[in-house]
Amino acid sequence: MAGAEAEIVVWIAENFKDEHITAINHLNQISNKDINFFCIRPRIIKIGDSKPAIEFVIITKPDEWEKQVKSETKLSNREIEYKKFWTTLIEKYNQKYPKYKYGRIISSRSNCVMSYGGPGIEYTLRFRNNSFSITLYCKTISKPDPHELIDGIISRKSKIEENLGLELEINKRDNVKSTFAEIKYSKEINILNMHDKNKNDLIEWVIEWLPNFENVLDPIVKEIQEEILKKEII
Repeated sequence: MAGAEAEIVVWIAENFKDEHITAINHLNQISNKDINFFCIRPRIIKIGDSKPAIEFVIITKPDEWEKQVKSETKLSNREIEYKKFWTTLIEKYNQKYPKYKYGRIISSRSNCVMSYGGPGIEYTLRFRNNSFSITLYCKTISKPDPHELIDGIISRKSKIEENLGLELEINKRDNVKSTFAEIKYSKEINILNMHDKNKNDLIEWVIEWLPNFENVLDPIVKEIQEEILKKEII
C-alpha cells in the first residue's frame, strides 16, 4: 500500500476473524478522507442450471460509504448546501493544517465527523435547531462506558471552560448509549439563508476552535479513561 501510494485497500479472504474486522474498522476511523479499507469475502453462487459465478460480499467498509454513494443521486437544496459547506470547510482546514487530514467523508447531512479521539470518540461539527456546534461524541463502542466518560468531563467542567475560554454544554442522555459535550457558535444559523460572508466567518471560527477543543479535551478524555481502568483493575 505504501509503495503504491494506494488510496483504496481491498483485503480479500475466505473468512475474517473479529480482530481482523476490528482492525480494519479502526484503520477506516483514523485514516483521512481519501483512504478507504474494505474486507471482501468471495463466494461461488449457482442459480438453477446456471454456470457457477463469483459474488463479492462486503464484510466491512468505511463508515457512511454506502450511504454516501446512494445519496449522490438525489439531493435536496439543503443537502446540496451542506455538501458545499463541508467541502469548502475541509479544504480550508486541510490547507491551514496540512499535517492533519480532517474530514473522512464529506456528507450532505447536517453533521460532519472531522476526526477521532479513539474507539467511539468522535469530534463532529453539526447544524441543529438553527445553531452550530463543535461536539465531542462518546458513543456506545467506547470503553469505558460513554456515560462514565461524560461524568468525568462534568466533574472537570470548570477546568475545561477555563482552558477553553468558552462555556461547555454537556448532554448526558439516560438509557441512550451515546452522549456528548460541545461548544456552540454564538450566532443563529440556517444553512439555506446564510450569505457567503457568514459561511466564511463560521469556517474561520471552526478553524480557530476545533484544534483548541481537541487539544483541551483529548488529554482529559485519556486521563478519565485511565482512572476508570485503574478502578476496574482494583
